[in-house]
Amino acid sequence: VITDPDLSTITSPGIYIYNGALALTSSNITTSNVLLITTGDISISGSEFNINANCTDTTLSKNIAILSTGKISFSNTTKCAAGIFIAQTIDTGSTGNQGLKIKGNLIAQSTLTNNRSWSDNSKPSLFIIFDQTQYINLLPYLSTVNYQWNQRQ
Repeated sequence: VITDPDLSTITSPGIYIYNGALALTSSNITTSNVLLITTGDISISGSEFNINANCTDTTLSKNIAILSTGKISFSNTTKCAAGIFIAQTIDTGSTGNQGLKIKGNLIAQSTLTNNRSWSDNSKPSLFIIFDQTQYINLLPYLSTVNYQWNQRQ
């Protein structure tokens, strides 16, 4: 359990729990292979979250999964984000001429609100690129490994 809302106590891979609402930017999480669970709403701001400025290169991105028991909201200025985002409700924001690109996955348990659009209808308002690397690297934190084996001679 962590108590600092700036997440400065996350210094190594693992599962971290925060009680309350959080406001996140790319500078909050500095360690890779982190599962962050919050009991409150999460708001993500900045034009890019955990991804470079051209929204394609994730070589310097952290493997992160963010799970909220409430709502995850992306700001209207957020163009792209990398990670696995899981919440009861996900709100991608609303803007008249800006889509949202997710590299990882977006999982809404009950409600997905997408009020984004482009003036050019050939562009998607929400574009998700499934990134299996995020899941593979976070496998020890997202699931339980169970082995059953027998040795025969």
